[in-house]
Amino acid sequence: MNLDCQVFSDAASYVGRWLTLQPAVKEESLTDWLLFEISSKLPNVHYLAFSRHVEARKTGADWEWWFVFRNGSYRYRIQAKKAKPAGDNYPGIAYTNQYGLQIDKLISDAKTANAIPAYVVFSATKNPSSSKCGGRVNATGAFSLGAQEAYTQFIASGKTTIDESQLLSHSIPMQCFACCPYMTRADRMDNFIKTYFLSEVTALSESNSDRSPGFHSELPAYANALLEHRDGTPAWIESEFNSQLPDINALLIYDMREDT
Repeated sequence: MNLDCQVFSDAASYVGRWLTLQPAVKEESLTDWLLFEISSKLPNVHYLAFSRHVEARKTGADWEWWFVFRNGSYRYRIQAKKAKPAGDNYPGIAYTNQYGLQIDKLISDAKTANAIPAYVVFSATKNPSSSKCGGRVNATGAFSLGAQEAYTQFIASGKTTIDESQLLSHSIPMQCFACCPYMTRADRMDNFIKTYFLSEVTALSESNSDRSPGFHSELPAYANALLEHRDGTPAWIESEFNSQLPDINALLIYDMREDT
């Protein structure tokens, strides 16, 4: 197991233990710790938590995640959810605030931004054999599933009860983003997305067939600024690029250029 894979796996496992010992821990606390822990252990992962904490009215996302390769980058928009081990998870996926249905905003804004819309689901349950990766990774703590797939499976047909096993059956362990063999080159990231986020690829392709889903040939200025200040993030970055990241509470960049 390489270092990146080990760090992602250990961090996710810690989240699982945290949830076991303190089931009432907040999603925000788990998110902040997980992203900081990974970035503090891996010099090629850069994390910026913004001073604001807002409930997304436009993007529906908690953080934006970039995977940077030598020949381009891939963008994800992520919303964090804490699964209920017993009980109904429908209210979390179908969450509505004063601005509307959160999942609608996550999907629609991701189309505009050409980003893969996805959830990271926090759970203390071990990765089921029925998950999208077939149980090949013995995981707990953090899992990811596409927002479009969640909408199709759980929202489109009307209100239904969603137990935790159903939610995780459509997910992959979060460490797959670092451990999967698909993740070693940009062309393989394309295969990774098509394998595990096919519903999102299809939806993005339908909205704009001229661009590769999630792919950007150039990084936005705010992402470049974070990469250029590896020893500490200047306070001006948030104010300078605030308008380009509305409602986003954090930025995570996984720099894989040395591996490709």
